[in-house]
Amino acid sequence: MGADRVSLFNKALADQIIGLDSDAMIPFVIATDPEKVTHVFALYPGFEKVHSPDRLQSFIRTYIEIEGLTWLQWQLINELACDAEVVVDYWGCYAEVFCGHPAGSISSRVYFPKNQQEDFLLLLPEHIDLMLSSLRKHRNELKAMTEADLAVLDAIRQKCAEDEKFRAAYWFD
Repeated sequence: MGADRVSLFNKALADQIIGLDSDAMIPFVIATDPEKVTHVFALYPGFEKVHSPDRLQSFIRTYIEIEGLTWLQWQLINELACDAEVVVDYWGCYAEVFCGHPAGSISSRVYFPKNQQEDFLLLLPEHIDLMLSSLRKHRNELKAMTEADLAVLDAIRQKCAEDEKFRAAYWFD
């Protein structure tokens, strides 16, 4: 059994990726950091033979035809739009802190409406404040989080407060 987690989420980049059609996706992927592209496609058969931009373009087109544009968008968002991540202790988890989706949060279903399950919820800094408050109140009872983890969660909150293109993604296990 895993645990819920929170990551820094570049909403502006995710919105850009979701807005790309198949034709626009190809130059976007080609212009992306090759290491991150390799991570997205590494386990896909035939990728190891891609060594030129022309082959990469053909590979991406085939990938989209077989796997679908939505799957590629999902993979790219996970690889490119998510950063600093921390596992959330019980006292900071969704069920303990929130009564339903907090106002201003955005469900992963907005990005992927055909998904039946909700994978993540984008939170605002004030939502992270509620989580941090609960975690600090129960500091002596934490099992999965350390002080360093609380600092990471606070840094995620701070980055979201400073730059509106970022949100905190609460990932449901």
